[in-house]
Amino acid sequence: MTDEYITKRFVDVDLRAPEAVRMVLDLLRELAAEVREMQMTLPERIERTIRQTVSALGGDVVRIMYRLRDDSYGVPALFFQVLLSDAAGKRENLRGVTEQVNQLLHAQDFIGPTER
Repeated sequence: MTDEYITKRFVDVDLRAPEAVRMVLDLLRELAAEVREMQMTLPERIERTIRQTVSALGGDVVRIMYRLRDDSYGVPALFFQVLLSDAAGKRENLRGVTEQVNQLLHAQDFIGPTER
């Protein structure tokens, strides 16, 4: 649900009118349904992306783990922990592998531009 969609719903609506209360409640129900759907599908999307990322990087990445939790500002966030192979973890390879992992994970839909 976009800001544009919400704005269009409330154009020319007197927010003091009883109908406005119903409209707000309907909108909140729609938002709640979207949040429930995202909560159900996000872990699947993350797991699929992790598998694709590990596969794309060959033997450089052994495993990628993640946690969904609030960041230091209290905003829901996604934290990744990447376990590299011994060869990829060597000083001369570390920067390149780290950049590749970063690019692959950030290319996914669940990481928006504000998080980059």
